[in-house]
Order: sequence, then C-alpha cells, then structure tokens
Amino acid sequence: MNAPPLRVLIVDDEANIRKTLRVCLESLGHAVSEAEALEALHLAEKAPFELVFVDMRLGQDDGLDLVPALLGQRPRLAIVIITAYATVATAVSALQRGAADYLPKPFTPAQIRHVIDQLRARSRLEARVSDLQQRLAESYSFRIHETPRSRMTFRSRRVSVALGLV
Repeated sequence: MNAPPLRVLIVDDEANIRKTLRVCLESLGHAVSEAEALEALHLAEKAPFELVFVDMRLGQDDGLDLVPALLGQRPRLAIVIITAYATVATAVSALQRGAADYLPKPFTPAQIRHVIDQLRARSRLEARVSDLQQRLAESYSFRIHETPRSRMTFRSRRVSVALGLV
C-alpha cells in the first residue's frame, strides 16, 4: 500500500544539511520546503505541514524552542529534532517539549525512512483509537430518566453492594 506523500518542512541553518535531507525526502516522494529559524514559524503557519525536521542548534537560536511554538500553531504536527550534538539530556528535553522523535547527525536515508514509517504507524494508531472511542461513545450513549423511585432503587443497590449483600 502506497502512503500519500507528506508535506515536510526542514528547519536548519546549514544549507548542505537542508539540501541532503531534501534530496532524501523528495526521493521518497514527499513535498519538501526549507526554512531557517526566523522564517520557520511564519512558513509553518501558512502551509499545512505534517512533518517538520528541526535542527537543535540554529546559529544563535535554539531549535528546541521552536517545538512548543510550532505545536501551538498545529498541535498534531510531527516534529523530529536533528542534531550533531546528541545527548540523552537533549533527547529527553526534546521529547518533553513535544517532539515526536530525535535523530542524531549524521543520519542515513534508511533512518529517515524509518522515522517516517514510525510516524505514519503512530498516526494510524491514533486515528484507530479515535474511531474506536467515537464508536464506543455512540454505542453506549444513553440517558437515564431519573425518578424518585429510580433514585431509591439506585441508593438501595449501592448500599447493598457496600454491605456485601449482593
């Protein structure tokens, strides 16, 4: 089954990284845009991206600070932090701020493909859970018509259960 192409934004201050990642993503059939730190929020606000790769260090800017700002604009956006300075602490920080994944540089096309596959699988699961929750809510939606007698019956059953009589 061929998945539809994703709209991807690459945010990195290094042109060669943006180009390499662009070539990789376009070879997988995705539509790719590029931005540097300052223009990323503006571009993400205008275009319906599904995935954003953000470098952790963007010159003087901190890529991790972009994560909550991007998610504030589009809460379901998948953000992957990429960095040449990978540590456990920064990975944890990225995930705590809302990043979907964390990828140390240098990365391979296979790693990019794996990240995209994982994000798609997560998206399918979220859609399935949402569908099941909706079906469950529709199947079990009912209204209780409360009368003095039903209140009394409910109270007596609750007392009986509490006393272990039922």
